[in-house]
This record gives sequence, C-alpha cells and structure tokens, in this order.
Amino acid sequence: MPDSRVLPAPSEVLSTPRSDTPDTVLDGVDWPGPTLLLAAVLILAWTVSGAADGRLLGGSLATLVTLLTGLVWITLEHLRFRARDRVGR
Repeated sequence: MPDSRVLPAPSEVLSTPRSDTPDTVLDGVDWPGPTLLLAAVLILAWTVSGAADGRLLGGSLATLVTLLTGLVWITLEHLRFRARDRVGR
C-alpha cells in the first residue's frame, strides 16, 4: 500500500490532463456588486460629514441609488449562479 503522504512526481502532475477545472473561492464573486455597496457606504459617510454644507439631498440620493444598484446586482448574480448550478446537474 503506497504512503499517502508521498507527493507525486512533477512529471506525473503535469502530464495528467484535467477535463474540468475546479471552482475556486473567487469564481463565484462578482466584483461590481460589492464595489457598489462599498461606494454606497463611502458616499453615505461623505454625505453625513458634509450635511451642513448642503450635500444632504444629493448625497442621500447618490447613496440610495448606489446601494440599490449594488443590492440588485448581487441578487441577480446570485440567481444566475443558482440557475447555472441547476442546469449543470
């Protein structure tokens, strides 16, 4: 019985073709959604810090639009990944 702690030779690893590549952690991450949520938090901080300067209405609208866009983007990507996984089965 071979020792399971022994690694295969590099030539064996390179010569073994893989028909499918495994998913990594970052394959399922869609960067525009989280980026938009981060932008919404930054815009909110900018709005709150400058509320006395008259930035309250514009900053609030920008925060709301950015936040909703980020949430919708993440929701649509989640649904797309779930549909892709269902089709793959």
